Amino acid sequence: MPELQLGGITMRYRTRGSGAPLIFLHGMGGSSAQCQGLLDPMKGVCQILPDLRGHGKTELGPAEALSFAAMAEDVAGLWQSLGLKRVALGGISMGAAVAVAAALRFPQQVEKLILLRPAWTDAPMAEEVQSWYRALAAALREKTPAALKADPVFPQIQRHADTAAIFLNAFQDRASLRWPEKYELLPPQRPVDALAQLQALHMPGLILADRGDPIHLFQYAEQYAAALPNSILLEVPPKGPEFLSYRAAVNRALRDFL
Repeated sequence: MPELQLGGITMRYRTRGSGAPLIFLHGMGGSSAQCQGLLDPMKGVCQILPDLRGHGKTELGPAEALSFAAMAEDVAGLWQSLGLKRVALGGISMGAAVAVAAALRFPQQVEKLILLRPAWTDAPMAEEVQSWYRALAAALREKTPAALKADPVFPQIQRHADTAAIFLNAFQDRASLRWPEKYELLPPQRPVDALAQLQALHMPGLILADRGDPIHLFQYAEQYAAALPNSILLEVPPKGPEFLSYRAAVNRALRDFL
């Protein structure tokens, strides 16, 4: 994987295809491989898929520096290092939060904005969800899924099959085992101070969301759609039980938008 020195860390990234640049960002606990597995190759589009801080093959750096602002600066450093003047920018969950933070900081460089299943708005994650991630971080330090299953909050997580599967899969992820603190540090943060700030963004926006997910609430997508002046909101099938339909709907929407 290519790499860049940015903000005191070494960022690694993947590229696929050629044409207009699309930087697409993975979710918390994911990596560029997550995006590569979700997105189809697109004619006339160069997909640039970085591993964000503490994810995939990009190191965390100082834990106290982990923030949406820092990751937004990393992403801007990536497109600047590649000599790109304007980019389409999007992401999943945490990646959507980073994309919003970057668009606010660099609106002249973000040509289009894509938010897939946002998990933050202008508030921290719900306290219940934060407790799930704290339990995950504690269990990752013990390096065994049994520790998570024994935690008192696990029955709450288990009520949502897709969420439980994602949490348990974290024990197969080297970056999650190496840097579990990201699951404690990011949920209490917020990518923007107030959604009203987004009224200043006039690039076309695409917001995609499904229903029934306890972390990626559909109402978050509705709030972004209301705040972003030139955005459209599309509902996609639920990611967990209907992944192939979900994937097809996401790619169809992206092709139409781009």
